Amino acid sequence: MGALRRFYLVFLATILLAAAAALPARATTLTFDSVSNSCGVCPGFPTSVSESGYTISGSPATFGGTGQVHLDDSGTSFSNYMAVTGPGRFSVSRVDIFGMGSALVDVNDQPLAYNNVWFQGFRGGVSVAQMFFSTGTVAQNFLNMSLGGVFTNLDKFVITALWPSAAEMPRGAYCANAPCGHFSVDNLVVSVVPLPGSLILFGTGFFALIILVGRRRKFAA
Repeated sequence: MGALRRFYLVFLATILLAAAAALPARATTLTFDSVSNSCGVCPGFPTSVSESGYTISGSPATFGGTGQVHLDDSGTSFSNYMAVTGPGRFSVSRVDIFGMGSALVDVNDQPLAYNNVWFQGFRGGVSVAQMFFSTGTVAQNFLNMSLGGVFTNLDKFVITALWPSAAEMPRGAYCANAPCGHFSVDNLVVSVVPLPGSLILFGTGFFALIILVGRRRKFAA
């Protein structure tokens, strides 16, 4: 009866651990509602903000906008990037980007689009995924972006506002203003990465070992 009981306990532990790992990762939307400062560098402005267990920081750590993170590529006190870190490994599936137009113009002063947004995913300090795209030349251009499963199992996710590269500036083109391109970020959808199968097996084995050790101590007594 004792052996049968141990078997049932180990079996139950295995089922519970497997069920926990099989649960879909719960998505969390970072709304940046705590970002409510729009005056650039202001006294007492925080160097980072936290939301739902995630930390959002930048350099020089000045975030503009209300309920958004505003990024400029140059020429202002606003940060040119935002870095997101979490309590563990996480994935990023969707984000809203509000483009503010482009100050890159050709020889006829007509606006030109360029890749002014750079997404990067990091794992263990190494870049494992990236994506470049343009918010276009129209001000207040709203983009609801699905990231298509590219940025998964990360420990850091970074969004950077880019100055145009030399290849994106044809002869005679120039940036008529600084920032040349800027945008705001909102509603970043993140989810915690589920436990790996190896950890489940380890947990099951550890649980079984505790039961067996306890059983041996009972016989020894």
